[in-house]
Amino acid sequence: MINKGKENKLVTIIKWYAIIIITIILLFVSLLSYYLIKKSYQREAEAINQAILHVGDVYAEDMQRSSWMADKLLGNQEKIESAQKYFDMPLDKYMNYILNRSAETAYSTYYFLPQEVKNLYLNDRWVSSISFTFNNSPKIFYSNASNKGGLLTETYPEDPNHLTFTSLFFTSVDGEVLGTFRLSIMNEKYDEILENYQNEEPIQMLIVSDSNQILYKKSALTNKEFSAKETQFISSSKNVYDYKIIGFVSKQTIIKNLWKELFFIWVVAIFTCSLLIYILYRLLFKYQQSVNDILISLNKVSKGDLSVRIDKNQKEAELWEISSGINYMMDNINSYVVDNYRLEAEQKDANMRALQAQINPHFLYNTLEYIRMYAVNVGAKELANVVYAFSSLLRNTISQEKYTTLEKELEFCRRYIYLYQMRYPECVAYTFEVEEQVKKKRIPKFLLQPLIENYFVHGLDFEREDNLIYVKAYILDERLIIDIRDNGLGMDEQKMHQIETETTPRDDGSSIGIKNVRERLRLYFEGDFLFKFMNNYPTGTIIVMNLPLKKEEAE
Repeated sequence: MINKGKENKLVTIIKWYAIIIITIILLFVSLLSYYLIKKSYQREAEAINQAILHVGDVYAEDMQRSSWMADKLLGNQEKIESAQKYFDMPLDKYMNYILNRSAETAYSTYYFLPQEVKNLYLNDRWVSSISFTFNNSPKIFYSNASNKGGLLTETYPEDPNHLTFTSLFFTSVDGEVLGTFRLSIMNEKYDEILENYQNEEPIQMLIVSDSNQILYKKSALTNKEFSAKETQFISSSKNVYDYKIIGFVSKQTIIKNLWKELFFIWVVAIFTCSLLIYILYRLLFKYQQSVNDILISLNKVSKGDLSVRIDKNQKEAELWEISSGINYMMDNINSYVVDNYRLEAEQKDANMRALQAQINPHFLYNTLEYIRMYAVNVGAKELANVVYAFSSLLRNTISQEKYTTLEKELEFCRRYIYLYQMRYPECVAYTFEVEEQVKKKRIPKFLLQPLIENYFVHGLDFEREDNLIYVKAYILDERLIIDIRDNGLGMDEQKMHQIETETTPRDDGSSIGIKNVRERLRLYFEGDFLFKFMNNYPTGTIIVMNLPLKKEEAE
């Protein structure tokens, strides 16, 4: 029987199960809360960046507009001269001066300063004031939206809700600075841009000069206060000419706006945890006795009593299925034991066959050598050479070596071709041209033989007597080049492309060797190779391998 300690084990499992579930739910809710906050941060950051980009573009445009207006108003010597007359004369005399000058020039250069300034207001509804002054004059020309014609004053009026752009104007003769032009733009223009990009929270923004002077402010903070509390904000900045645009949103404010949504999520999570705990205790404790019965039976089985069967009549639902499964398992254990003995016997037999497979090749080599010697003794030299070539091929094929030298691989191919020449005399010829310095270079074993075999199987033209396969190996640009050419039947472009691109051999087996060669190249040279098929016009195929030179040589 299961003692009291084992009965408490199930309760412990239930407690841990409940803890795990609660932990998973709370972890999920925590991650969800983090995701929502992070997502809000990202959304605000994107809005800030877009707003800064837009404000930066508009700010640059307004700076250019200031220069354009200065040029429009004071861009040549005649305009500067007329403006200076406006500064030096009373208005009525200035008007007479303009009329007389216009009459003298047949109205071709009519320039009346107040009217020119009024015209500038037509280009932008956000212009709040236009002003300028000469360096040698204490007077200032000032105009605003309510008095677009302007007047002369001695000080610039205070303009706290406007953004001012300053430009210099010069003489057209020697480029001397004559004075300063100022254009003021309503802050509402930039406020409207920010409103278009705000999400849950309005975007705060500062435009600061290189001397830390605030030029535009849509925030309760100064630049210094923002710098001290920068970690409390999601912020971004951009430099435009000599000015810096800073946009930011308070993280605390974002979290406050998310609080209602997060509070609801956490309430649902806590309620779900409580409900799951209650259901687990109500359901699992009903199964305690049935589980104990199953554990007792399994304990007996573990001690070797294979006759134990569980009473299914007192089990319900999945416990009934478990009990049936255990009983079925017990019914088959004896037959499994018998099968295990049989498999052990078969394994021993397989091991013996493997040992024989290692012995048989040696017997075959000895037999072939006996045949060769016998052929030599009876004067059948050609037969002896064939047997020797075949024996060498067989020995090299069964060898467990993974790598070889280019010289050994070509010698193996030479014997392979020799067997075909014996089979089809005066039908095929071959030529190997190998530079001395590449003979000892190490390559994967069976790199060239499958390609030469492919020529004999699929490319040899038995209706002609001038079949030729040519192999050349040399070094070009510190890489090993292996060039294999034949004048056989060749292949069409579609089939050639299929062979180069397919990864699974076709049912006819024609590309298995080529696929294996490509795979060995990929593994040995780690993808640094070229394996290319081309047509050898008028007939035949060209195979080119471009391989890196390995520093090590075959042992």
